[in-house]
Amino acid sequence: MGTTRRLNLDISEEAADLVRDRVKKGEYVSEGAVIEAALHLLRERDDELALRLDEIRRRVRRSLEDEKPAVSADDAERQLTQFMECHTRPAS
Repeated sequence: MGTTRRLNLDISEEAADLVRDRVKKGEYVSEGAVIEAALHLLRERDDELALRLDEIRRRVRRSLEDEKPAVSADDAERQLTQFMECHTRPAS
């Protein structure tokens, strides 16, 4: 596990009960293990969000750099309506 460091934390009663309950159920060997697992999940979530944000930024950058002419919302709606009218047939 590596080196450890003692921390003195103030958490809500609800959070403390959750931590103690997980240890009592045998899901974790200690309260510290519960906190470490939670921090691991937090890091994973933050890393995933960072990757998603990077992808959004790449898409926006690519869109801004795209030299094709922009289509207004009204034109897009008109084109979609025409497409749907041409490609959907009433059931016989």
